[in-house]
Amino acid sequence: FEQVSGRFGRDVANRLLRAVTGIVLAEGGGHALASRSTGPAFAMAFPDADVRLAIHVVERIRQAIERSHFRCHEFDLRVTLSAGITPASPEDSLESLWQRAESALGEARRYGRNRVFVHEGRYPTPVVPPNLDLPEKSIDL
Repeated sequence: FEQVSGRFGRDVANRLLRAVTGIVLAEGGGHALASRSTGPAFAMAFPDADVRLAIHVVERIRQAIERSHFRCHEFDLRVTLSAGITPASPEDSLESLWQRAESALGEARRYGRNRVFVHEGRYPTPVVPPNLDLPEKSIDL
C-alpha cells in the first residue's frame, strides 16, 4: 500500500485498502471477526471455528485477493496476502498467541509472500494451498 500511495497518492491507496477490506469481509463467510491491526494489516479471530476452518477461510481470502485486478485509470494493480495462523489454547496469553501468529506471518513473508503459514506449537509450517478455482475479479478504484 505504501508503493501505491507513493505512486498514485493516499486517496487511491485508501480506496485499494477499502476494496481489499471488502474481500476480507465477503470471503470471511461470517466465521471470523476482522479488524485492521496496523497499517494495511488485518487481525482475524475465529471464535467458533477450529484451526482447519480458519485455514480454509484465510486461504479463500488469500486466493480471492490474488485473483482480483484493482483498476486505477489505465493501471492494473495487483495485491497479495501473507498470513500467519495459530490456534488458541486455554493456557495462552494474548501475548503468546500474538507471538505465534507473528512468527507464522514472518515465515510466510520469508518464504516469498502470498502464502499462509500455521503455527500449532513448536514452529510454523506452510499451508498447502487448495485449488479453490475462484473466478478473476476486476474492481475499479
